Amino acid sequence: MSFEMLNQMLGSLDQKKAVKFLLQNILRIDLDNPFENVEKVLCIQPHPDDCELAVGEILAKLFLEGKEIVYLTLTDGTMGTRDPMISPQELAGIRKKEQEKAAKVIGVKKLIWFDYKDTASLLS
Repeated sequence: MSFEMLNQMLGSLDQKKAVKFLLQNILRIDLDNPFENVEKVLCIQPHPDDCELAVGEILAKLFLEGKEIVYLTLTDGTMGTRDPMISPQELAGIRKKEQEKAAKVIGVKKLIWFDYKDTASLLS
């Protein structure tokens, strides 16, 4: 199928149907069991604890099914408080320890930290 034909076909579908078509027919993903042949799962999160809050139950289930779970955390979590008495460096350490404990509960085997400065402020 040419790009032009695919573009024309997808253009006639609403967004949900177009995504479903791409997943099933182009990427060959079984939408009824998308993790069936998966051995490893990389969960990318902007802030510590985002994976647990968003898909923690699914990740724990995948771990129990024998999948290897890896977290990639982009920011250091330094803006995740309203307490002005905690320094950014102290908070980053707290968030990292919290994340390590939570990941252990989920079954995460490896945590990768990019440690970009968190710029999402709860104070604004």
